[in-house]
Amino acid sequence: MEFHRGHRSSNRMANWLSINGQFRMGATITSCYNHDHHMKTKFIPPLLILLTFLFHSACTPDQTPDFSAFTNPDPQTYVSLMPIIREYFYLRKQAVLSGDPDPLLTRYPDLAAGANLEKGINIEAHHIASMQSLAPFDGNTHPECYEPIRIKESGETMEILVHGMELYLWNNEDDTFNESGGEFKMVLTVRKEGNTWQIIKTDQVTLQEWKGFEP
Repeated sequence: MEFHRGHRSSNRMANWLSINGQFRMGATITSCYNHDHHMKTKFIPPLLILLTFLFHSACTPDQTPDFSAFTNPDPQTYVSLMPIIREYFYLRKQAVLSGDPDPLLTRYPDLAAGANLEKGINIEAHHIASMQSLAPFDGNTHPECYEPIRIKESGETMEILVHGMELYLWNNEDDTFNESGGEFKMVLTVRKEGNTWQIIKTDQVTLQEWKGFEP
């Protein structure tokens, strides 16, 4: 993925950047993966690539996460996991738009504890709060934008690698529409509870970890 430096078009963006480490970029992005393996290219105007979106791993900040142990799920497992993933990202989006993390954290109470911003672990509350200076009013998340989900099973839990795109719409001071967000990679740790899975941890790859990845 090739990044191009963006620019600050409003005081609200400047405030947001100061909260999130002054990380600003635009991007020309290849559109989302599809299961027919056709790709097409589109240009997304300069984006505010969210530092808090960027990736999941329990390693130290100067390490590159190793996802080689993750494999493609069988069709039955895939079908059972996708509703869980869609629900999480729906509730995450609603929390960003409303500014209220409570419904998300009520649904996934384990995510309310153990936050580690440096490592990208359980940072939902920070991510939601950091978005509010932009006052986003719409958004879209594509969990499989860059590649299909992959999994790693370990006893009673499973880790799900998600490599997608998250974008939010907001207005700047001259009432033009802008998008903020971008590519993300994260791992959702789930535990079997009855006939379904419960998300008990999220781990987003951080900017420092992201530097070790190939484009």
